[in-house]
Amino acid sequence: MNRINSYDISKLSFHDIKELEENYISQVKNKNIKKLDIKINENDLLINIEPYYLKSDKWDELNNILKLKRVNFWFRDDDVGFANEELKEMLCFFNKKSINLLLAAIPSKVDVFTKETLSKFNNYLIGQHGYSHKDYSDVESAEFTIDRDTLIVKNEIELGNKILEKLFGEKYIKVFIPPWFEIDDNTHKTIKELKYLALSNYWSNNKNKFGMNEINCQVDLINWENAWTFGGEDFVLNQLIKEISSCNDDYINIGILLHHERMGKIAYQFLERFLNFIEGKANIVDFNTLLNNIEDRND
Repeated sequence: MNRINSYDISKLSFHDIKELEENYISQVKNKNIKKLDIKINENDLLINIEPYYLKSDKWDELNNILKLKRVNFWFRDDDVGFANEELKEMLCFFNKKSINLLLAAIPSKVDVFTKETLSKFNNYLIGQHGYSHKDYSDVESAEFTIDRDTLIVKNEIELGNKILEKLFGEKYIKVFIPPWFEIDDNTHKTIKELKYLALSNYWSNNKNKFGMNEINCQVDLINWENAWTFGGEDFVLNQLIKEISSCNDDYINIGILLHHERMGKIAYQFLERFLNFIEGKANIVDFNTLLNNIEDRND
């Protein structure tokens, strides 16, 4: 079962609770939803969901594409600073596979407990995931919007950089990962001015109009439009096929986005199968390798 969300009842009005109830109860009728639990634990309203997962017939199609393309896969996990036990589970899984992750850490949320969790592993690097992961937008969720004071934003980013440097030392690399994939032009200019090595977002890889290298993810395991948990085999394989097919570069770098607190047993079963499937057909690289390759090309 995958936890969707929890809410502090003491901060919710009756209208808010009613709206939540109607939203989630309506999902029971969704053919993709297997089970939905709503529980009250003291002041917390806990909502858990378990979707149906169907086996995919897309594996052969992916296999045929990988015969024609040279692909590097890499993995990024967002929202480090929450759910340390789930983070530990993810690091354990990838550590057994000798795969390194880029962890997008929220500076205002990480603490000594996060550091303690990570101290047991070596298969990761830390990047900066905004500052607070607070939503300042009335439209699309975003921490960095055009109407925010530029100096305040700059001070937050610099403070976040210092927090991560102090907490994680050489494990921290100066890479900026904007929450919700949103970043306005002023913040783009700020991170370039502050000499960040790269931006890691969720679109195609490129050098953007501000001259910043972008090493992005293109494939997401989580279906944010339906259940906020693993989307199933078809959901992920369709993304992989589309992204690889549409790219004509000599080497295709595909970033796979994870959220440790949204993963469940079925998601790890999929990853197990996927990693076994691509063995000998594609490469798995870490973020530092991609960053160094870009720097070499720029020299």
